[in-house]
Amino acid sequence: MTYEQFQTTLVKVKRSYLFDRWVTGRDATGKPSSPIELMVLGAMRHLGRGLTFDDLEECTAIHEETHRQFLHVCIEWGSNVFYDEQVQMPRSQAECHTHRNEFDMGGLTGAGFSTDATNVIMWKCSHNLKQMNSGFKQTQLARSHNTSVNHRQKILWSARGHPSRWNDKTLAHHDEFLVSL
Repeated sequence: MTYEQFQTTLVKVKRSYLFDRWVTGRDATGKPSSPIELMVLGAMRHLGRGLTFDDLEECTAIHEETHRQFLHVCIEWGSNVFYDEQVQMPRSQAECHTHRNEFDMGGLTGAGFSTDATNVIMWKCSHNLKQMNSGFKQTQLARSHNTSVNHRQKILWSARGHPSRWNDKTLAHHDEFLVSL
């Protein structure tokens, strides 16, 4: 993520009422909340690189429990607000045609996006779900998300997570975007 992308995301986070506790809040002693910039960076490091909350506390001098609580709010915001802003499925034939240029130039006339399964590792999983989420391609437990993208760094669609045991054909069968095409 570039610095400009981070700044844009930070502005969106600051505007969301979900983060009011960290943007304008104070604790019981009147001390201002932890810097929202460090909280957002911490959440990105946790999700993107797997840093533990203890690691984040060492990096930012902000308690690990504060990072944990912020991450839960951040995931809710990402799932319900940010996702809808960033991921926009084409709804008509005309919208699909706007994504075709790079494929046409590459000799794939008529194609408008690439689709593949993306596996997201699950660090913790209840015992009764281990069998379903242990795939044949990796050793870690994971959830699979069918994701469709164009060649302009735009995500057109990402299906909700499914068991990583499912193969690509099963994922495609349960993918709302692919089925609608």
